[in-house]
Amino acid sequence: MNEPEQLNFIYELFDPSLPRLGPGDAASTTRALRTILANRKQREDPSPSTQLRILDLGSGNGAQTMQLAKHTRGTILALERFQSTCSVYPA
Repeated sequence: MNEPEQLNFIYELFDPSLPRLGPGDAASTTRALRTILANRKQREDPSPSTQLRILDLGSGNGAQTMQLAKHTRGTILALERFQSTCSVYPA
């Protein structure tokens, strides 16, 4: 299967109309975030005013990005390579 055929296959599997374009759900995103934050607190003692900076690579349609935004303060940069899967959310 050549690269264009592979991309078409991916598009067929993860149609942009789906709520998520990959595995997981809101609960798994929240659980992963809590694990990362707990490990971060063990390694350092950030002040309560420290805001997170999150890089969400391969954000798809932004389902996990929106979940992260609900549970954190700070900045999230979400990047997606395929324009047809992207959504724009108000700041």
